[in-house]
Amino acid sequence: LFLLKDFGVLPYNSLTNYIMLIASTFEITLLSFALGDKINTYKKERLAAVLEKEQLLTEQNVMLERKVKNRTEELNTTLNELKSTQSQLVQSEKMASIGLLTAGIAHEINNPLNYMLQNVEILKEDMVDVKGLIAQYEEVNASNVQQKIAAIGHFKKKIQLESIYQEIDRSLADIADGIHRTETITQGLKTFSRLDESNYKETNIEENIDNTLQFIKHELTKNKILIKKVYGETRNVGCNPGKLNQVFMNLFINAIYAIKARADKTIPGQLEVKTEIVGAKFVISVKDNGCGMSEKTKSKLFDPFYTTKDVGEGTGLGMSIVHGIILDHKGSIHVESILNKGSKISIHLPLN
Repeated sequence: LFLLKDFGVLPYNSLTNYIMLIASTFEITLLSFALGDKINTYKKERLAAVLEKEQLLTEQNVMLERKVKNRTEELNTTLNELKSTQSQLVQSEKMASIGLLTAGIAHEINNPLNYMLQNVEILKEDMVDVKGLIAQYEEVNASNVQQKIAAIGHFKKKIQLESIYQEIDRSLADIADGIHRTETITQGLKTFSRLDESNYKETNIEENIDNTLQFIKHELTKNKILIKKVYGETRNVGCNPGKLNQVFMNLFINAIYAIKARADKTIPGQLEVKTEIVGAKFVISVKDNGCGMSEKTKSKLFDPFYTTKDVGEGTGLGMSIVHGIILDHKGSIHVESILNKGSKISIHLPLN
C-alpha cells in the first residue's frame, strides 16, 4: 500500500501516509500474541513435567515406604530370633556351669550318704543280736531263771555285747557326722547361689571363692589339679554375691579346660587363687599353668560367641558374661597370658 501510494496508484491520505507505522504496530501486536501463546505452551509443558515428576516421586516414595516397612518387619523378626538365640545360648552357658556344679554337689553329698548307709547296715546287724538278747530275757520266768540266766550270759559272750554297744555308739556318731557334713554342703550351696539375694551387700569374697571351689572339687580331683589359695587381708566388699560366684565359676571352669588342653601332660596342673588389697581396689587373681592364649585370643577374649573350645563344649559367652558382671560392679578385669605357659586373670573391685 505504501509503494502503490508513491506510484500514484493510491491517493495520498492519512492511511497511506502512515501505513508503514500501522503495519508495524499490527505486526508487533501479532508477535506479542504469538510470544504469549508460546510462553503459555512452555508453562503448560513445564507444569505437566513437574506434575509427572511429582507423581513419579510419590509412587517411588510409596514403593520405598513399602520396602522400608517390609525390611523393618524382616529386621524385627531377625532381631527377635537373635534375642531368642542369645537367650538360649546364655541359658546353655548357665546350664554348662550348673551341670558341673551338679556333678560336684552329687559327689560331695554321695560321700557322707554312703558313709551313713554303711553305718545303718552295721546298726541293722547289731540290732539283730540285741533283739535276740531281748527275746531271751522275755523267755525268763520263775521256773527257768537259773537256766535262762546262764544261757543269756553265754549268748552275751557269743555276740560280744560290749563291742556291740561300742559299735552302736560309733555308728550313731558317724551318722550324726554325715548329717552334719551334708548340712554343711547344702548351706554352702545356698551361700553359693544366693538365691535370696539380688541386691548389693557387704560380702566376704574369700568365703564365696571357697564355696565355689567346694562345688568343683570333684572336677579338680579328677584332673589332679592342685589348688593354692593365697588370701591377703580380709575385707568385706560391696557386691552382688550370686553374680560374683558366677564369675568365679566361669574363671575356674576355663582354668580347668586350659590345664586339660596343655601340650605337656607330665606337669601337674596348678590353680592359684590370690586376694589382696591394692590401693582402693580389692584384687582377685586366678592363675593357672594351662595352655595359655595367643595374642589373637586375648584380643577377642570378651567378644560374645568367640571360643577356642570344640563344638559343643562352649558357647563363647562365659567371659563375655564375666566382663559384663565386673563392669556392673564398677570394676575392671585384666588378662596376662603366655602361650603354652599359662594365664592369669585379675579382677579389680572398688573397696568403697
